[in-house]
Amino acid sequence: MEGFQGGQERSDWIWIKRSQRLVKNRPGGLNGYVVARLNVLFKLGFKEEAYRLAHVTMSQCIGKAAAQGVEGMVRVGWLMVEQSLVVRIAQVKGMAYLIPLEPGESWLVNNRIDLQSWNNIYD
Repeated sequence: MEGFQGGQERSDWIWIKRSQRLVKNRPGGLNGYVVARLNVLFKLGFKEEAYRLAHVTMSQCIGKAAAQGVEGMVRVGWLMVEQSLVVRIAQVKGMAYLIPLEPGESWLVNNRIDLQSWNNIYD
């Protein structure tokens, strides 16, 4: 896979706003938001309609979905079974800022950088 505009390949962390159906069926949400790794954005055309979509790999909260520990941040990690989904781009609510704990396995959600995200998940 080639990176955007010939640059390096990258996968950004984003906030996804889950549908109410998914929020009820899966614990560990942050007020309906979840951190996901963005894999690719694409547009799918069908007849006269165009769907703007994103392929993402979902994460989940480790422990409580509340600020915890000495750092006062939420921990996230991969699901037991990797779950990749295709979601509408409208569900992407912005960048998530993560601090690696165990490389490739768990991260802290940096709530010190982005006040809007903090307010969204803890209102």
